[in-house]
Parts: sequence; C-alpha cells; structure tokens
Amino acid sequence: MYAVKLPLNIGGRRRKIGELIDDAEVKSPELVSSGYLVKITGASGAPAESISPEGLITLPVIRENGTETVSVAQSGIAEAVRIMQLSQADAVEAVKTADNDTLIVLDLCEGNKTIKSAVRKRGSELAGKAKAEAVEAGDA
Repeated sequence: MYAVKLPLNIGGRRRKIGELIDDAEVKSPELVSSGYLVKITGASGAPAESISPEGLITLPVIRENGTETVSVAQSGIAEAVRIMQLSQADAVEAVKTADNDTLIVLDLCEGNKTIKSAVRKRGSELAGKAKAEAVEAGDA
C-alpha cells in the first residue's frame, strides 16, 4: 500500500495527497524515491482506512486563498533544519542532493533568497525526473 505525497496521475486517474494506492497500481518504484509516493505499513490485515503513513507529519501551508496541508517525512524535516543551520554556501551545496520532503520544508521555512532559489531549482529537477519516469512507466 502507498500513500500519495504529491499529486500525480496513476492509471489514468489524478491522485490527491493522502490518497491510498494498492501496490498493484504502482508500476514505477521511482515514484517513491522521487517523493511522490510513500510506502506505508500497518497492522497485518488492517483495513486501508486504518493504515497511516509511517513517519509523516502534516504541515500547514498558508496561501492567500486559505490554508492547505502537505505531509512530509520526519527525516525531511530533520534534514531541512540541519541545512538551515549551515552557511549559505554549504546550504546551497546540500540542497543539490536533498530529497523532496526536505525541499518542501525548506521552501516553506527558508528566508534566504539564494538558498530558496537553489531549493526551487532542485525541486524542478526532481519534478522533471519524476515526470520522465512516469512517462516511461506509462503513468503520465
């Protein structure tokens, strides 16, 4: 079972954040490494509704038209906090290999324009890579 972390199309359907997807529908394991899906676990035999994504924390995202939420892994939050403590040059370097969860937190919390620019560049790279992988797998 997988949970959607970022909106995407699978099996010809648009999937929303938090939606649960059966293993059989996920033909591209790279969707996990690119941050679109998270593999979830639960008690053996538990119904899907009772399974919660392990280690995910829901953060508020305040927009002009209201508040949304995004779920990120605890490790992404910890890495974002670590990066925010680095010098600007070291933070920009660290962002080059950051995962999607870390980028989400940095984009929400980082105020330094140079670091934020590096975060958005890396996010675009990951999104392009995930889209290419989805096209290859036939999930686009």
